[in-house]
Amino acid sequence: MMKKILSLVMVVVMVMGMCTTGFANELNTSSEIVQPRGYYEVWKVKSKTFLGTTYGSYKYLTTLGPADADGESFSVSQSVNVGVSINGPLYVSKSALGTALGFSVTGDIGVSITKNSRLLSKGEMIEVEYRLKNDTYNVTQVKEIHMDGQIIEGETATVTVFRPNAFADVRFTYYSIGGKAYLTQEFEALENGELVLVREVSL
Repeated sequence: MMKKILSLVMVVVMVMGMCTTGFANELNTSSEIVQPRGYYEVWKVKSKTFLGTTYGSYKYLTTLGPADADGESFSVSQSVNVGVSINGPLYVSKSALGTALGFSVTGDIGVSITKNSRLLSKGEMIEVEYRLKNDTYNVTQVKEIHMDGQIIEGETATVTVFRPNAFADVRFTYYSIGGKAYLTQEFEALENGELVLVREVSL
C-alpha cells in the first residue's frame, strides 16, 4: 500500500513539474514577440566642417555709359539679395541647421557691389558683372534610433551650405566708342568691402 501511495505522489510531482515547465516555456515564447517600447527615430546635426571660401560664376549686373566727355568715370553702387544655398538631402529642420552653424539659413542676405571705374574716353561704355563669395560648410546629419532607452546611431547624410559674403567681387569690361571690348578688370572684395585689382587683361 505504501509503495502505491509513493508511486502516486511521484506521478503527481512529475505532472506538476511538466505543467510548470510548459507554462514557463509559454511565458518565454510570448516575451520574445513583445514589441520594443518607446521606439522612435530622429535626425540631428552630428558635425560641421568649414571648407573655406568658394566662388560663384560672374553674372551680369548693369551697363554704364556712354561717357559724355574724355576723363569721365562711372561708379556702380548696387545691392542684390541672395539667399543661403543648401545642397544635398536636408533631414534636420532649418532652425536646427542654423543653430549648429551659428547663423540663420533662411531669409536673404544683402550683398553690396560698389566700385569706381577708370577714366574713360568720350563715348566709351562699361559692362559690370559681379561674383559671389561664399563661406562654405559641410554639415553631417545622423539618424538617431531611440529604442527602450538606448540610442543607436544609424545612417548619415551630408549637406553643403553656401553663405554669401556681404561684399561681391566685381568685373569691369570696357568698350570703345565703336562697341568693341578692349579691357577687363577684375576686383576682389576684402572683408571690409575694399576692392583690390587682381587681374587686368587687354582684349
